Amino acid sequence: MLKRDVIYPAVITKEDGVYYIGLVDFDKLENGDVNYYSTYSEDFEKVGTVIREALVLHLADLLDMRKKFPEPSKLEDIKLKENQSVYVISVDPFYEAAKVTNILKKKTVNIPAWLDIVAQEKKINFSQLLQKALKKELGIE
Repeated sequence: MLKRDVIYPAVITKEDGVYYIGLVDFDKLENGDVNYYSTYSEDFEKVGTVIREALVLHLADLLDMRKKFPEPSKLEDIKLKENQSVYVISVDPFYEAAKVTNILKKKTVNIPAWLDIVAQEKKINFSQLLQKALKKELGIE
């Protein structure tokens, strides 16, 4: 599979046992500052999941609005306070956004005519069957 992975940074701010998270390139306030409190987790083990979910939603929104994905900030340009740390997440933005938006891709499939006749008589949904078979073959959900 063609990979277009990019690394997006997030800043985690720990306050009172809660991990507040801001995606540097997405969570902007009106004045352009980063909103370091755009999402949160009370469990450090779930911080990565929360960051990925927030990032994927941002990517899907941009894709839906037909806007370009932002260039990732350089880690050396991120200034941190004492209670902050950087978390980097590597994603293929096109793949992640496509998963969330569930964009359909038309494919042409050739099958024997007799098999098509029998499948249509049984009212088989070819698209659903192919999706199930591909997921099974790829070990996905």
